[in-house]
Amino acid sequence: MKDFRAVGRRHGQRRVSGALAAARRSVTRKFANKGVLVLLYHRVAELARDPWSLCVLPAQFAQHLGVLKERTCPIRLSELGAHLGTHLFQRPRVAITFDDGYADNLRQAAPLLGDLGIPATVFVVSGAIRERREFWWDELERIVFEPDGIGGTRQLTLANRTIAWTIAEFGTAERDDWLAWKEETPTSAHRVYRELYGILSVLPSDERRALMDDFIRQARLSYAARPTHRALSCEEVRELAASSLIDIGVHTVSHPVLSSLPLAQQIKEIVEAKAELESLIGMPMRHFSYPYGKHEHYDRNTIEVVRRAGFEFAYVNEPGIAGPSIDRFQIPRVVVPALDGPEFAEWLTSCLATLAC
Repeated sequence: MKDFRAVGRRHGQRRVSGALAAARRSVTRKFANKGVLVLLYHRVAELARDPWSLCVLPAQFAQHLGVLKERTCPIRLSELGAHLGTHLFQRPRVAITFDDGYADNLRQAAPLLGDLGIPATVFVVSGAIRERREFWWDELERIVFEPDGIGGTRQLTLANRTIAWTIAEFGTAERDDWLAWKEETPTSAHRVYRELYGILSVLPSDERRALMDDFIRQARLSYAARPTHRALSCEEVRELAASSLIDIGVHTVSHPVLSSLPLAQQIKEIVEAKAELESLIGMPMRHFSYPYGKHEHYDRNTIEVVRRAGFEFAYVNEPGIAGPSIDRFQIPRVVVPALDGPEFAEWLTSCLATLAC
């Protein structure tokens, strides 16, 4: 005998799926001519710790690209100006960006982008590509959490004050899903990480570097970057730039909070990074992204420096869409969460629905 209950369940599931598909189509049509959705990624990697949620897994990124290829019209940032006043699109226009310039942008992200012919822009910290050091927030994560084989505790001296904590209350092979902006601090190591990050994040780059040098020395760690956390090298930036799908943008010399710097230092961070990257790849730099990217991390002086430096567009880390009336020096971007494909598809639908209003 046929099980009509199962048939009914399947029929109901088809109705729900059809309703979701219809809702997606409606959202797609509504958003299509509103403007361009600029997506912000940082890393495509799998790590034991990711306290600032910078990573999307390689498998997840591949699934994201599949959804974007099917449901949107991916464009490159070099086409953005032409698209801001263009209408009559059937699908939402989306641009993919990466901030900081981690090596996995080349090793993991670029091949997946190439498989589907989807373009992207990588905003590079020019000082990082000259060194074999990690970004300071990654060095701090290593200092606070990585065991050194000597003991289960570590301490640092900071301004005649000793900070001590216990390391490896979980093994390094285990995944730690703690996020630094949440209230809880499950171990002394998490508490110390948050405390030191708060101190270091507001310091000028030179002062922060001096402290990080001292911390690494005290912790008896190497200054060399871990293979999993290194930035692109100069040669790798050239390799990315040679791709027909990847553009390079500017993300300052040292990734400071620009609004905390005197005007002369802001000029140095922005103008020198532009000149260095242009010299490296032999192409003009038209696009800039503000480090950290929230409104408090840059000011009117910063915007004017960016404009006078010759950039055509600058990008923030605030949600929104790039429409015809957008300030071209404060173009919004939406940070993409680490979601599997179906969840990403639903997130994208929700994102488009919200921004289309």
